[in-house]
Amino acid sequence: MKVYKIRDKNTGLFSMGGTQPDWNKEGKTWMSIGHIKNHLHQFIYTIYNANWTNRREENRIPTEWEVVQYERTETETGGLDAKSLIKV
Repeated sequence: MKVYKIRDKNTGLFSMGGTQPDWNKEGKTWMSIGHIKNHLHQFIYTIYNANWTNRREENRIPTEWEVVQYERTETETGGLDAKSLIKV
């Protein structure tokens, strides 16, 4: 499974998402390329108040940002009783 993060090439920090993102060592992980594309579109629209019919998106994303792709593997490590998770 591939997952994605946005990294600032100048600082090496990762975006926490949002329209005015905070940056840290872990950052937010997007589960699909479509989710990260939607996030970047939302960033452009909100920050720059872009007109959806007349925009140059590639000119609005900071050049120091890059999308990093990771390969994630799943390993089963055991199970939990579902009922015990909802006990109050």
